[in-house]
Amino acid sequence: MSMALAFSKEEAERLQNSSVSPSHILLAMLRQNTSSAVEALHKLINDMQELKRRLEENALETSSSQVTSIHDIDFDIDASRVIRLGVLEARLMKSEAIDTIHVLMAILRANDNTASKILKSMGVTYDSLAQVVRANSQEKQEEETEEQSNPIIM
Repeated sequence: MSMALAFSKEEAERLQNSSVSPSHILLAMLRQNTSSAVEALHKLINDMQELKRRLEENALETSSSQVTSIHDIDFDIDASRVIRLGVLEARLMKSEAIDTIHVLMAILRANDNTASKILKSMGVTYDSLAQVVRANSQEKQEEETEEQSNPIIM
């Protein structure tokens, strides 16, 4: 998750935004193509490039020529709220670590940010994402149970 947060600052800088928003966090997750959030989104969205295009297009509308350095970019109120909600999502899921999936769920739970609105316009809701997460968790548990019941003998 720390890489996604670092990448989110880079996304804000690249798009000439003076602060990191939930959209930048989501763009950073998309950059990490193997993250749990991206894997879940692939099951819900057919065109990930369209998602990226919409997020970037929106961020460019709020670009500022005053951004001088990545060190000057901070997280805005919405992004900070999403990160706090991500911590709560991780706790709700009884996870020891905060993962990108928790932050993605937080973006959708907050539902008052541009990233959540874009996701919803593409058919991704908190409930649909939660269903995918539950299904993935169940599949993983079944695989672990199968592995335990079929030990490899050497």
